[in-house]
Amino acid sequence: MSENITEIRVSRLFSTGQYEHERIEVVVSTPYGIKEPSKTLEIVRDAIEACRPIEMSNAVEFGLKVEKGAVKIVSNESIDPWDDTQCTETTSKEALNALAKHRSLVNERQAKINLLNQFGTVVHTKAT
Repeated sequence: MSENITEIRVSRLFSTGQYEHERIEVVVSTPYGIKEPSKTLEIVRDAIEACRPIEMSNAVEFGLKVEKGAVKIVSNESIDPWDDTQCTETTSKEALNALAKHRSLVNERQAKINLLNQFGTVVHTKAT
């Protein structure tokens, strides 16, 4: 093969729910050719996959309410199953755990997104 691969373009469309999408596209190019195209493709795919949006579950949303103090903690005997402004101690702990896990995933995702900065930027300047 006499031609060098000079550009790899990877796009990914993520559904974020309710008919909304997020598109991420990364282009790696060089006029001199990419030394290891298959390895580069793998790295770019992994980087894009790491950018997958993290959905907020009902448990996480409830955890936010608990954290803000918008939910009253009551005993099992006195809880009204139709009142979403109250919950048991166990439910409260589960919701706060779900919220903590969600925040951890969000932080991990952001760290992976920051890895995209390692791809760098090439600035073209005119020779004088």
